[in-house]
Amino acid sequence: AAVTMPVRYRDGDMQRGNPVVLSRAARQDVVRGGVNLGCRGLIERRPDLVNVFESDSDGYFVDIDTPQSYRDVAG
Repeated sequence: AAVTMPVRYRDGDMQRGNPVVLSRAARQDVVRGGVNLGCRGLIERRPDLVNVFESDSDGYFVDIDTPQSYRDVAG
């Protein structure tokens, strides 16, 4: 699989977690600019490239991508 990511199911809905891990080949494609594998659209369009593992650990489902989101989580 080119992409590995945590998921959990709540009330029948799948929630995607973080981090999304890219294979070496996938990273090379991203660096070359060929594909944006971090894109939700690719994950939805190419499920054959995705390996998921189920986890209920809340840490996988907190998205920290800005200084403010870090402050919100860190308190």
